[in-house]
Amino acid sequence: MPLEQKLYTALTSSTLITTLSSNRIYPLRSPQDSAYPHIIYTRISGERYNGLSGYLDSEHPTIQIDVYSTSYSQVKSISANIHTVLDATTTFKAILLSDSDLYEDAVDKYRVTADYGIINNE
Repeated sequence: MPLEQKLYTALTSSTLITTLSSNRIYPLRSPQDSAYPHIIYTRISGERYNGLSGYLDSEHPTIQIDVYSTSYSQVKSISANIHTVLDATTTFKAILLSDSDLYEDAVDKYRVTADYGIINNE
């Protein structure tokens, strides 16, 4: 199963996430006029492990997860819940590398962006 599918399944299977954001979890970008809050995930880099016999069945990408909301407290809460869910998942290993609080003037929304280092066996 591709990593992005595992990530989507982990997030949508958790009431910590779906209670606040429903299933508004999208790859790369949100649909036009999507409701808030919502989550966007993007693979921003990737490495494959290589051995003497060629590529191994493991990868080490960096995944960026952005949370958008009309409320600062809600965006922070969802972001913290994502961290809890990803820390507990057993289908891959996710390590929080960095996160930032932002305000998006263009859409008048709060945003938390977080980068996770992932170790995934394909």
